[in-house]
Amino acid sequence: MYNNLIENHSDIIYWRPGPESNWKNVYCAFDKDVMIAKGQIEAVNIIPADHSTHASHLLFFNIKLYTNWEDDNELRDLLYKKILETAKLWKEKLPAQFPVKLCAGNFGSEAKENAYLEVKDFKHFKSLYWMRRELDDPTSLEKLLEYKSNPFWKAVTAFYNGEIVGSIMAWKEKKEDIGIIENVFVKPGWRKLGLASHLITEGLHYLKSCNLSKVQLLVETENKSALKLYRSLGFETIKEERRYWIDL
Repeated sequence: MYNNLIENHSDIIYWRPGPESNWKNVYCAFDKDVMIAKGQIEAVNIIPADHSTHASHLLFFNIKLYTNWEDDNELRDLLYKKILETAKLWKEKLPAQFPVKLCAGNFGSEAKENAYLEVKDFKHFKSLYWMRRELDDPTSLEKLLEYKSNPFWKAVTAFYNGEIVGSIMAWKEKKEDIGIIENVFVKPGWRKLGLASHLITEGLHYLKSCNLSKVQLLVETENKSALKLYRSLGFETIKEERRYWIDL
């Protein structure tokens, strides 16, 4: 199914089923021996019960249909029903003082998938730019374990008097020969001093030393200061991802 989708679409967000332990959260539809649709749900952000500030549990899902079936919303409905049932079961087990949002993200070019979400009353809450640059000459804690499982994972960190004042993470995408930069962080008192630019540049040097030729990152479309920084370092916008949610 994945091969069918990438042959017919230039950009598509497709989740792989992952390890066998995750298969219980994957729902598939078949026509004879051909998989024609797949739905999948994952808990992306779970707020601990002792968290003191306002936040939301985030459950993300992904539905994709084989190219010849992409106009069949009844098929989408079957998968969405299973995902919604699972999400409601998970909600019962989560700390109840925090709201639960069911979320989905597709590229802006995935018009049929986005239109379906809007019909289901999902609200567009955020867009992200995927930015990429060539790696020629760079210009100048549960989640952490997930990041560290990626090939060539490395944290580039800045310290002052033994205290972390800034960091980024860099690694190689598991399925592609492309570098990823994630979690760019600088403490408030150290911003606007060029530290983020320095950390990213060090990350670019590191990824190039891993024999990678390209690197990409994600940034919210409304984050003007980050966009300015990344563009100054040679990143270009290649596509937009739209994210939607509803309250459960």
